[in-house]
Amino acid sequence: MPVPRLSLPWFPGIVLAALVFTAVFAPYLAPHSPTDGDITQKSIPPVWMERGDREHPLGTDRFGRDVLSRIIWGSRISLLVSLVAIGVAGTFGTLLGLISGYR
Repeated sequence: MPVPRLSLPWFPGIVLAALVFTAVFAPYLAPHSPTDGDITQKSIPPVWMERGDREHPLGTDRFGRDVLSRIIWGSRISLLVSLVAIGVAGTFGTLLGLISGYR
């Protein structure tokens, strides 16, 4: 008897859609500026830990910058890098395929 496989073809699509949505709407979703730091609020732990602050749900880094905002804005850079990599790989792959198919 064959073992049933888990079929989740929609899950990667939802994750990708969430990443694209976050990257496109980063200026509206980020609660704080990713570069502005407040040295008086440095190293605040996440909200679920002791001394956590609801104003910074994932806490702050040692320069007082909001971690959640930096992650949200970082998704834009990650998406751009992946699109450039896909474009370069697709171009070279197509070129190599055309060259090898010609002979």
